[in-house]
Order: sequence, then C-alpha cells, then structure tokens
Amino acid sequence: MVTILLIILGGIIGTLARYFLAYGATIFTTFNILTVNYIGSFIIGACFELFMFVKVSQDIEKFIFIGILGAFTTFSTYSLEAVKLFLAGEYRSGLWYIVKGNLFAILAVALGMFAVRYLRILLKS
Repeated sequence: MVTILLIILGGIIGTLARYFLAYGATIFTTFNILTVNYIGSFIIGACFELFMFVKVSQDIEKFIFIGILGAFTTFSTYSLEAVKLFLAGEYRSGLWYIVKGNLFAILAVALGMFAVRYLRILLKS
C-alpha cells in the first residue's frame, strides 16, 4: 500500500511539474513539450546510473521512475529502454525499438484521429 501511495504522490508531483514547465510559460510552443521530454530523459538516465551505485529502496525507485517521471514524461522511459538495449550490445534491437516506437506511435495517433473523424461522419448521417 505504501508503494501505491508513493506512486500517486510522485504522479502528482510529475503532473504539476509537467504542467508548469510545458503550459506555465506565457507562450506555449512545441518546444515546451520537447524541453519537458529532454529534462525527463536526463533525469531518468541520471537516476538509473546513480541507483546502480547508490542503493535506494524499490519504493523510492518506483516513486521516481513510475510516479514522478511517469507523469512528467513517458518519453524518458522510452529513451531509457532504447539506451539499455544499446548498452547491452543489442544494436539491431535498439534501432528497431526506436523505429517501431516512433513510426507506430505516429501511425496510432493518425489512426485514432481518422477513427474519430469517421465516427463523426457516421453519426451525422
């Protein structure tokens, strides 16, 4: 139960940080979102490396990785998984992971948009 509460607390922190960094600026641009993704990617990489040498409880890891960073940016998790594949010498898998991750995510967004557009047309008829 403590783990769940820590993840929820981390999620609140990550969500608010994302909101204020991405939307708190007087002018919103896509650069704001990219900045959030870059910051999150840096933090997840730094924490991943740090926790290899500085032992923290699994609850704290989940608080940071799933709670804070999961709410702050899922892009950081995606990036970490790609780097871990390359560090393990799985270059082909790492490259394929990146290609699939980007291509299929973009296709899924487009498919979702077209599905809603199609449903709107059907419902108007």
